[in-house]
Amino acid sequence: MASLGFFTTPVGLAALSIGGGILFLSGTILFVRLFRKVRELEERQKMFLKGKNGADLESVVLRHDKEIGTLDSEIQELYEIGEKIRSLAAIGIHKVGIVRFNPFQDTGSNQSWSIALLDGANTGIVISSLLSRESGRVYAKPVLRGEPQDFPLTTEERRAIDIAQISRTAKTPSPKKGEPAENEDQENNKEEAPRKL
Repeated sequence: MASLGFFTTPVGLAALSIGGGILFLSGTILFVRLFRKVRELEERQKMFLKGKNGADLESVVLRHDKEIGTLDSEIQELYEIGEKIRSLAAIGIHKVGIVRFNPFQDTGSNQSWSIALLDGANTGIVISSLLSRESGRVYAKPVLRGEPQDFPLTTEERRAIDIAQISRTAKTPSPKKGEPAENEDQENNKEEAPRKL
């Protein structure tokens, strides 16, 4: 009790007042600093939300998460469709070669033809049409990886396959302006002697 009596004396009251003032001053400084921090956080929150409240922000985040999941599944579907298209393209006709010729020495002109229709693996069909004044005949022969299957090929059919095989790898230069376009098949046919069937 004697120690409590000290605070009742004028010196004790002065010490108590000074200690309370120091505590009050440090509490006020701490309060001001905390108030400024809260204001800064509120300003940052306003910048982040830009007029929206927290519930709106949460719904926006959830909606975006759902949309990302939907986009992911759509990308997967597009990938699968792309793979199907790639596999279909591999078996479609990629390469075409055609040769016109005259199979009969004494009559007609280059009215007969052979056409090769090949896929990316050089597999397909070669079709030949032999035309004369009296009749027309059409023949079809399977081709597997650029080689005949079950039936021998004529020279023209082999040339049509060769033209088809290079048709997607090498581009023929287009004629210059003012020059007539040359028909490679007709030039080649002039060099070869027609053959009888």
